[in-house]
Amino acid sequence: MRKVRAWSLAGVLAGICVCAAMPAFAAEPLSLAGEWRLQLDPENRGLTENWPARPFAETVTLPGSLDQNGKGTPDTEPHRSYLSRKVTYTGAAWYQRSIEIPQDWQSLPVEVFLERCHWETRLWVDGVEAGMRDSLCAPHVYPLPPLTPGPHILCLRVDNSMKYPVGVNAHSVTEHTQTNWNGVVGRMEMRTLPPVEIVSVRVFPEAAAQRVRAGVVLRNLMDHPFDVRLSGEVGAARGQAQARVAPKSDQTVELEVPLDGAPALWDEFHPKLHELVVRTVANHGSAAREDTRRVSFGFRDIAADGMQLTLNGNPHFLRGTLECCIFPLTGYPPTDAAYWDKIMSTVRRWGLNHLRFHSWCPPEAAFTAADAAGITFQVETPVWTDLGKFPTSTNSSATRATASWRPTATTRPSPCSPWATSPAARTRRSSSTTSCPTGRRRTRAASTPPAPDGRSCR
Repeated sequence: MRKVRAWSLAGVLAGICVCAAMPAFAAEPLSLAGEWRLQLDPENRGLTENWPARPFAETVTLPGSLDQNGKGTPDTEPHRSYLSRKVTYTGAAWYQRSIEIPQDWQSLPVEVFLERCHWETRLWVDGVEAGMRDSLCAPHVYPLPPLTPGPHILCLRVDNSMKYPVGVNAHSVTEHTQTNWNGVVGRMEMRTLPPVEIVSVRVFPEAAAQRVRAGVVLRNLMDHPFDVRLSGEVGAARGQAQARVAPKSDQTVELEVPLDGAPALWDEFHPKLHELVVRTVANHGSAAREDTRRVSFGFRDIAADGMQLTLNGNPHFLRGTLECCIFPLTGYPPTDAAYWDKIMSTVRRWGLNHLRFHSWCPPEAAFTAADAAGITFQVETPVWTDLGKFPTSTNSSATRATASWRPTATTRPSPCSPWATSPAARTRRSSSTTSCPTGRRRTRAASTPPAPDGRSCR
């Protein structure tokens, strides 16, 4: 079975078909959606004046943006080259709310999950800072130590200033498409974690070998080691592994599930999805704690045979369109499944099988919808500028954004690129002619790496 490789804006994206996964928690998540108190900080005084320790007077509803809540400077001038907004605001905005930790969360580590933020966030719990996140692609997740049952105060600072020079026209931040909004959208919740957590599962489906391999990352949150038993299930097929995870550390465990026969493959006409269920039992003395991940994946191999792209060994032509994050009703991309199911259904009705996300990454729901519809994505990091011009800030932020995005979104069946090739395909070519969806061609030596920006043609 040939391994898949795909090239995108910031470099190599592994072509292993993998997964979105939902962890199993010890208790029901605590929703953070609803009313939050607000204080705008256009002069950036909140940090020096210790605003996390003071109450705020205004209120807003999250998930949502400042635009939706009518907070900011009124904008009465109509614009022709980009969206006209009722209000605008650039800078730090402070959001604050009270939460009640349940009794059954006693002694359990927790995390705050914010699905999509714009842009940088910093979180305080009871006046103590928990960290900073700045991804434009991935959820902002804050691990926290156990909190005592009872009332607590969360304070979230969201700053939509241009933190890195990603380019004023990058569709991740530009006013021309989604707008430079400030806020949090999608799922907002606090949830408990098991002492040994399944952090991620990367699935390597091998149809020819009739097996599924997985790299399971375990994280021990406690001060003592755990002996962990792992099991994997794909239908009736089973696999097992064991590991000893050191205190306060991460460990990757290889898990293999042999299949009973040849699996059904994933393509645009028959987008067959499979599920890997990973379960762990972590033991320390007489105590045993469990965790579970359910992972959706597909068996597919994208490769290049000379000028021709192939999918599962068959010729494959990308019939695509461009998605530049244009959502004028909200000014930001939707995060619900129904909306993205509608988009994928429309794409299929027009006879297309591919979407390019120009200088932005869609939310998790988009990948789920594409996996089910048999549609492939070319997803780019949130940069549209000369990457060599600002090597310290822009290049490092693009690399960091890609690293945080890749485990959650890029190893599904849907993400790919016209640059995708298998190792075998690359060794067959003494020179390479890369095909483009438009029919134009560009030739390069086989030893020359593909263009780092992931564009299909120029």
